[in-house]
Amino acid sequence: MKLNASTCSRESKRDIKLMKLDGFIPAIIYKKGEASHKIRILKKEFEAHLRHIEKGHLATTVFTVHMNGKDEKMIVKGIEYTKTTYEVLHIDFQPLTEGHINVRSLQPREKVRVADLQKEAHVRILAADNELIVTASK
Repeated sequence: MKLNASTCSRESKRDIKLMKLDGFIPAIIYKKGEASHKIRILKKEFEAHLRHIEKGHLATTVFTVHMNGKDEKMIVKGIEYTKTTYEVLHIDFQPLTEGHINVRSLQPREKVRVADLQKEAHVRILAADNELIVTASK
């Protein structure tokens, strides 16, 4: 599912309100070890994709976010809705990184932490051993 995004420099509640009136959803991209990036995505485009996502699968749906001439695969880390109409107010994205973790054998609610990984001598892991990598759902 492809989303077109553009950077934005929203600073005040007024800026966010104007962005929403123009048909955009404010969003943010969180990358570990980097500053977060404020972006905006077209509301119609996101809602069109949202209609095709099976209930309960938003967190595992991979979006291709096109921004500044580049495509990057991301998942929705968090989403904020209005309480009455369920209109999307804000989205948090997290980029996916290359690598393989075999999760086929995991049971629901089972977790994999850094300490559970097979470590090779030439690989230096920067995360703490107790840091969570994946939690299995459904």
